[in-house]
Amino acid sequence: MAAIKTDPDQISTFVETLFPYASEGGFVSLRAFDDREKGKPPFAIEAVQINGSGLAPVKDHAATLAERCATAAQAIVFCPPVVTFKDGRNGKAENVAEGVALSVDCDQTPFKSRAKLESLLGPATIIVASGGEWTDPETGELQDKLHLHWRLNEPTQDVDDHELLKSARALATKLVGGDDTNAPLVHPIRWPGSLHRKGKPRLARIVSSNEAAEIDLHDALECLHDAAGALPLQDAAKPASGAQNGAQAARIDTGQQGKTAYDYARLLRGMRTDGEKHKSVRDIAASMAAQGYNKRFVEAFVREICTVYDKNVQNSIDSGFDKFAEPAPAGDPVDLWGSFDPPELPQGLLPPIIEDFARANGAQMGADPAGLAMAALVTCAAAIPDAVQIKVKRHDDWTESARLWAALMGPPSAKKSPIISAATGPLCRLDVDMMRTWQQNVAEYEALSADDKKAMPRPPQTRLRIEDATVEAAQQVLEGSPWGVLLLQDELSGFFGQMDKYNGGKGAQADRAFWLRSFNGGQFALNRVGRGAAIIDNLSVSMLGGIQPEPLRKIAGDSVDDGLLQRLFPITLRTATMGRDEPMPPINADYRALIEGLRKLTPPGFVQGNTLEFDSGAQAIRRDLEARHLDLQSLETINRKLASHIGKYDGLFARLCIVWHCIEHAGQELPITVKEATAQRVAEFLHRFLLAHAISFYSGVLGLSDDHDRLTAIAGYILAHKVERITNRDVQRSIRTMRNLREQEIRPLLEQLAALGWLDRIDPPRPSSPPHWQVNPAVRAKFTDHAARETKRRRRARETIQDLSRGKV
Repeated sequence: MAAIKTDPDQISTFVETLFPYASEGGFVSLRAFDDREKGKPPFAIEAVQINGSGLAPVKDHAATLAERCATAAQAIVFCPPVVTFKDGRNGKAENVAEGVALSVDCDQTPFKSRAKLESLLGPATIIVASGGEWTDPETGELQDKLHLHWRLNEPTQDVDDHELLKSARALATKLVGGDDTNAPLVHPIRWPGSLHRKGKPRLARIVSSNEAAEIDLHDALECLHDAAGALPLQDAAKPASGAQNGAQAARIDTGQQGKTAYDYARLLRGMRTDGEKHKSVRDIAASMAAQGYNKRFVEAFVREICTVYDKNVQNSIDSGFDKFAEPAPAGDPVDLWGSFDPPELPQGLLPPIIEDFARANGAQMGADPAGLAMAALVTCAAAIPDAVQIKVKRHDDWTESARLWAALMGPPSAKKSPIISAATGPLCRLDVDMMRTWQQNVAEYEALSADDKKAMPRPPQTRLRIEDATVEAAQQVLEGSPWGVLLLQDELSGFFGQMDKYNGGKGAQADRAFWLRSFNGGQFALNRVGRGAAIIDNLSVSMLGGIQPEPLRKIAGDSVDDGLLQRLFPITLRTATMGRDEPMPPINADYRALIEGLRKLTPPGFVQGNTLEFDSGAQAIRRDLEARHLDLQSLETINRKLASHIGKYDGLFARLCIVWHCIEHAGQELPITVKEATAQRVAEFLHRFLLAHAISFYSGVLGLSDDHDRLTAIAGYILAHKVERITNRDVQRSIRTMRNLREQEIRPLLEQLAALGWLDRIDPPRPSSPPHWQVNPAVRAKFTDHAARETKRRRRARETIQDLSRGKV
């Protein structure tokens, strides 16, 4: 009988399937030990860095080491942990960089264990027969011992999430009576393609592989915890002792005590459990109080959960403990002079090729990768033919195509133009080829005789992009380009400026109507004086441009508020840095090939009219987002433009899902179903990145409120005069810029300040009187320093002006 050999292909499949989201810079620690003599030094440890060459080095080194283990004199087990490390120096838990999978060692009742866990978590991403066997004591049947791995849709990257993954591994193992030593993330585990050599050599092999299957850690932990049953935290609620003070003792270690912590955290995060929606901090505090936890512990516990799971609710905590303390009248007042910094580009949510393109070119150019990523997404959307559509709801005719608008906002030094050029270059090259072909066709047409020309129409102009085009010129292009085009505007200020409400009258309104229609797609009827009528089969335009903050603020203030501006995703670029001059990975060639592949996409099954559709999990995510967007539109009382922008998110979510789905299947037949995992990544990108940039833009550039200057004037008056109560008349008499305002104009301003936590409405002395407002006492405590700093700043500015007027430098 031929000797059993290692299988490099299975090792390669294992690495590609479980490590695709691992970040560059991490190390995979390839480890091998003597399988019979415990305590001996490792046979080998090789740390392989993921450094821009993809996973090929990991696969090659793993295959080589597995072969060395198979041919060694002693019984060596090849068993690297399924994590990456911060460096190659050690394999301790504190050195873990990313956990990439939920792994469970099923060495008892493996078949039943697999069925039980897959019924809870869905199909495993990859299942490995480890080489060992388990005998069923009742039937005598031999069953392969199994290792089950579920890839995480987002690797764990910090201590808290590492501990949650460890808790998930422990719970899953407990549920099936598996090997509980496998709970630590750094525990070695045999890889497929290597040999099991405790007895007769056997190949550890893949018995099931589902590359599309992946899980969300929090959802998985919720399911496992529900199945295992909640464990109380009585010990954590005990009074402090020894050297610990109350605050230290009350602080919850969410990793070690993650069972009950997760029960409350999942409510806070609005997860779907028993049909419940979001739970408030107040509900959580009341529920814990009913279970007998003391006041100090409840307060610290809920604060800790908020810190770990949902920082957005921090400002509502103080008003949540109604069983324990009197809440402030209007909660935590919002800083009207503060700014919301836009987030950096998140890791692991974008299609890998887009993220790699953005980060590699950002480092080389010294530009913000967030701008490169958004510009690339808009370019991909423009490359995808509009015939590729998604049916948004199951029982509705609503469809969307991949059509996106984005504005890159920053000063001239932010490298907006180089960013746009790098991202759109591949599409522009395709457009040049298409235009040359059209010009050749026109030349051949012009060479025909008059009779031949009458027998055939003039070749329509076919394009993929337009720049600085008038509406009339764009119409001519779109008549022959039903797949949609990309409108490039190096400076969006010119595009919006020509449609200013003070310029052009009805012509400007017609132009705005045209571009508004181009955002939606569909047929458009033309009636042109002297040139007859025509039908544009699909008026579809993606838009990408750059703009500086100040011109955009003026445009927003002066233009007609018809929603044209709100259709753009605003991306605030970070300050440019020094670029690099180093050899680039082949990502730009891959990106160019992607754009070319997207351009050739056809509807699912190559059948015109076939539409993409969401699977059941993706539909659930879409419905949840729809409800959240409806709630967010209540911001209309504070910032109507931001609320209008969020009102577009239901359709934009579907469009982004098309882009993700098509990128991930470019160059192959397009699957008809958009999976839940894809929808989840898009949802997180939409809310964690795009919405955060929108809030930064609408609160920072345009002002937190549509009446931001007036609100800050009232707030400054409250601080300067230590006002405890305020009325409409106080505002009229005391603030010079508001003396001519009427009562119905002032009341909405005070209502907005109440929504922002500054005021609380109280009953007036007489029912017929206008509303009275009490100032939140927290205002003085929170903003006294601001008032002092502002006074000092104004004094310094005044002194500087005086020095300049006297000729001092």
